[in-house]
Formats: sequence, C-alpha cells, structure tokens
Amino acid sequence: MRLFAFRLAVKLGRIDVDRMLSEISIHTLREWRAYADMEPFDEYRQDLRNAHIVQAVRNANRGKNSKVWTLDECTLPFGGKKEQSWQEQKAIGMKAAQESKKDVKSVVKAYRLQNPTRPKAKL
Repeated sequence: MRLFAFRLAVKLGRIDVDRMLSEISIHTLREWRAYADMEPFDEYRQDLRNAHIVQAVRNANRGKNSKVWTLDECTLPFGGKKEQSWQEQKAIGMKAAQESKKDVKSVVKAYRLQNPTRPKAKL
C-alpha cells in the first residue's frame, strides 16, 4: 500500500507522502486504490500502451519466417534487474539493427518479386 501511496502522491503533486496519508482516511485511500485498479493512471499503464504500439510495429515489419514479438518482449523492464554495461547495450543494439536490416531486405525482396518492372532500390 505504501508504494501506491507514493504513486498517488506523485499524481496529486504532493511531496510529503506521510502528510498526505495523515490527511486522508484509510477508506479514502482504499477507494483510490480501487479506482486505480479499474482505471490505471500511473506510468505502468502508459508503459503497457507503448508496448502494444511497439509490438504492433515490430510484428507488422517482421520477416516472413521471423518470430512473433510478445508484449513482454516489447515492455521496458524496471527494477530487479542488474544494470547493463554500455558494451552489453551496444551488443543488443547491434543485434537489433542486424535483425531489422534482414527484415527490410526480405520486404524489399518480396516487393521486387511482385513488381519486377520497377527499378531496384539500393540498400
């Protein structure tokens, strides 16, 4: 409940969580929690919305034989994981760029097969 109180304080623009909690009843806090469960208003919900967009774009642009991206793979991880070094981040970025380039090449190849009279685009 304490973590939710911090989220609520951020949303209400309050700095002092303890003071905010002293000003409202436990009943009111529970109502806010119930409301947040029905209509999420915190960053986690926004992350899920963004992940749905990322998932749709990635799956729409994946190659014919590429795997389908899951929502979990498109959601940014927070907390509980070790921080990556810049070398690990670079390796992940390079791998993603290579996969993306393969996907683009397969789309161009499919387009060329369907439209053989069009001039060829250079990659």
